[in-house]
Amino acid sequence: MCSFLVGVGASGLLLERWLFEPLVAAGALAGGVLFERYVVTPIWNGLFRFASAPARTLEQAVFEVAQAVTDFDAQGQGLIALELDGQLIQVLGILRADERAIGVQVRRGGRVRIEEVDAVRNRCLVSSFGV
Repeated sequence: MCSFLVGVGASGLLLERWLFEPLVAAGALAGGVLFERYVVTPIWNGLFRFASAPARTLEQAVFEVAQAVTDFDAQGQGLIALELDGQLIQVLGILRADERAIGVQVRRGGRVRIEEVDAVRNRCLVSSFGV
């Protein structure tokens, strides 16, 4: 909007020397549209080519598959690793209570699915994958 208004103002100042009032207003509006379309838009498009994709966070890892780095203990806790944007992240994995109750064991190298994420405490609620 601001670049359109700059174009309107600049066009109006240039056209007031050659045209009378109603045509100056129409020409200024047309100049604002042309300025926005052919000057400002290509500059913005050129700058946005260098923008990167937003980084993924741990909260976005829900339903991702992770790998157990350690065996899970009797309380159903163990270290898991997952990849976010090419970076290996290791967090505490806690097995769901219903799977702990039926005796599901997660061994090192096993795969788990992330069900919930607690990014403040750097841990995830996980379920066994493929059992």
